[in-house]
Amino acid sequence: MAEAKKQVYGAGGREPHKFGACDELVQIDARAKGEEVGIHYGVFWKVYVMALNVKAAFRREMDNARLAEEKGDFALAKTHLECAHILGQRWYLAHMESHYRMFRLALKQSDAKEVRGQIVRLIGAGPFHMVGWTPVGNTGGANVSPTLPMPIPAELQPYFKGYSLRKGLIMRGILVASLVAAYFLFWY
Repeated sequence: MAEAKKQVYGAGGREPHKFGACDELVQIDARAKGEEVGIHYGVFWKVYVMALNVKAAFRREMDNARLAEEKGDFALAKTHLECAHILGQRWYLAHMESHYRMFRLALKQSDAKEVRGQIVRLIGAGPFHMVGWTPVGNTGGANVSPTLPMPIPAELQPYFKGYSLRKGLIMRGILVASLVAAYFLFWY
């Protein structure tokens, strides 16, 4: 993922934005804000702020992909979309957005294999999210299995500090059990 680094000037007179496989500047920003806020406000707030930082990093990767796509650099756009997928797959809408953008990029490139792979992923992401299974680190492209966990790139690892698939599955199980119990207690 670390193949391309460019300086791209954003629209509207923005400062130059550094493109890398994944934005290192985001990592530094997230670590600084997350640790500082966590010290003052406790564990819950630290987790909440970390989630906000992950979502902000996801949005930046999506914006970087759009800028690269507008400039015709489809390989760099795909790299940013893969990073966005890794960051956003914990949240259903962000996960779907990354697959949809990969689908659109594949259509632009007339890549039939990638188009088919993204259609499968767009359909299959819902059931996987319902049961809480998101393969951490998976880049989301058709060149890898949709269920294969992969190593998280070093520049994205700070966003996964304290994240556990097991904890997520347990929390979803508790939520589902609570909903079933509420159904039987109040509506059955």
